[in-house]
Amino acid sequence: MRKSLVFITVSLFLLAACKSKKVVVTSPDGNIELLTPKKAAEALRAKTATPDWVQLKAEVTVTQNGSTNNGVIDIRMKQDSVLWVEIADPFLGIKAIRAFALSDSVAYVNRLDKTYFAGPYGYVEKKLGTSIPFAYIFNVFLGELFIPDAAVTLGESGYVLNAKTEDENSFAARIEPINLDCSQQVYFTETDILTVNYADYAVVNGHRFPHKISVNVKGTQALVAIFTINEIS
Repeated sequence: MRKSLVFITVSLFLLAACKSKKVVVTSPDGNIELLTPKKAAEALRAKTATPDWVQLKAEVTVTQNGSTNNGVIDIRMKQDSVLWVEIADPFLGIKAIRAFALSDSVAYVNRLDKTYFAGPYGYVEKKLGTSIPFAYIFNVFLGELFIPDAAVTLGESGYVLNAKTEDENSFAARIEPINLDCSQQVYFTETDILTVNYADYAVVNGHRFPHKISVNVKGTQALVAIFTINEIS
């Protein structure tokens, strides 16, 4: 059943990628001619790389297995290396949870229920219900593609990317044609599907970052996390 669901979802992406007869799309600035898939792929690779270190503050709402919680989250990241998270109560401002993650390990302390944990990164995958690689977490919050060199095809209103990973997982993404911003990317495994939607991109210090991020996990867990970014540095 899981393999069938993955196949159907990937097929929908491929169908959406079928090239239409239209050669332009309408934007707020007028008609913009779409690049060929080859040129679009080159432009995506040439986009300005994100900084090594990024810090962001956001409001977050998490719904997991029928329970919803709100918080204010402070995230500091070093690309492919370190992830530091603090989550505070949205009303009292008390920092309730602190977490620290590396590519192979994670640790956290919950001040509210006086619990803590230190162990392998696999714990994060179990709690979130998705086997997302550590390196992709940075991309989730910055709108960066999980697999930037994926095959590009032309869709009705932009570009569609598709790829297979070395471990036979699947990846798909949608790119809008004006600024080549990622509007959605999906990561499929044998056990789960991770979908990330992006909106409200803005330029910060020469880089384009999404300010609204929705993360949806379907698999061993059912999780939806909605982030509204207030500060990026």
